[in-house]
Amino acid sequence: MEDSFDIIRQNYLLLVKKYHPDSCGLYDGDLHVKYVAKFQEVQNAYEMLKMHFKHSEAKIA
Repeated sequence: MEDSFDIIRQNYLLLVKKYHPDSCGLYDGDLHVKYVAKFQEVQNAYEMLKMHFKHSEAKIA
C-alpha cells in the first residue's frame, strides 16, 4: 500500500510544479486565475488522499 501512496506523492509533486501559480509567469489575467484554481484543486485532492492512506494505515496497525 505504501508503494501506491509513493506513486501518488510523485505525481502530486509533478502536478504542483506544473500548476504552481508562479510557473505561469503572469500575475494578472485569466491564466493566473486558472493556475491558482488548478493548484488548489491538486493540493486539496492530495490532502484528502493522504488522510485516506493514513486512516487505512491506522486500521491495519
